[in-house]
Order: sequence, then C-alpha cells, then structure tokens
Amino acid sequence: MKSMWKRMATGAMMVCALGLVAGCGSSEKVGVVNTEKLVQESQKAKDINKEMEAKQKEVTDRLAQVQGTQTEEQFQQTQLNAQQELQIYGQAKGKEFKAYVESNIQAVAKEKELTVVANDQAVVSGGVDITEDVLKKMNESASSGETSK
Repeated sequence: MKSMWKRMATGAMMVCALGLVAGCGSSEKVGVVNTEKLVQESQKAKDINKEMEAKQKEVTDRLAQVQGTQTEEQFQQTQLNAQQELQIYGQAKGKEFKAYVESNIQAVAKEKELTVVANDQAVVSGGVDITEDVLKKMNESASSGETSK
C-alpha cells in the first residue's frame, strides 16, 4: 500500500521535473508543489485509502469463505486471483488519484499564471510554492463532491 503511494508520488515528481526541464532557459514563472504532502493530507487520498481498505476486507472475507471448501491447489489459485484483483484495483485508484492531483495542480497553476510546475524536491531554490493552494482546492472539490452525492 505504501509502495503504491510512493510510486504515485515518484511518478508525479517525474512529470513535474520534466516540466521544469522544458522551461529551462526562459523567463517562465515556476511553481513548486510538495506531492508527498498532497498524498498525506488530502481528503481524496484519505478516501481512496478507505476504499482500498474496504476492498482488502472484501477480498479477505471472500477468501475466508472459500478456504475450507477448495483443494489446496484451488485455494492457492483463488488467492493468486485475489491478489491480482487487489493489484488492479490499486493501480486504478492510483491513476485516479494522479489524474485528480494533476488537474488540481493545473487549475492552480492557471490561476497563478504559472507556466511550469515542478516537485519541490526537484527545485533547489526559487519557485512559487503552491502546495497549500493545491491542497485547499483538492479538499474543496472533495467536500463539494461528497455533498453532491
């Protein structure tokens, strides 16, 4: 679970770093964002984490139900299928979160008229820190999404 979040954060960092490199040598306004903080503090990440835990419990309960009813070989195959199901579900949720983060970063960057946004770890100095603005936008849209459900 933690490795999935680390991979998402690393992927977001690489995307942001590419944006920084593309803007080198120009007088562009550069924003920086702490993607790890977004993962740790956003409501969307917390919601996805709860969904992942619920899916894990669902799969575990399903495995417990069939455990005495299958041969050892069949049960091993059922476990393998369950692991694959969880992995696919986790990857889908990871992509969903990444797209959500990127769209919120782009929205804040547009509001602040930034042409490049990079991960704060990729920038030694300078840049406009938009982490709090992105986090606020993410949490606002997460709470408005809950009220519209």
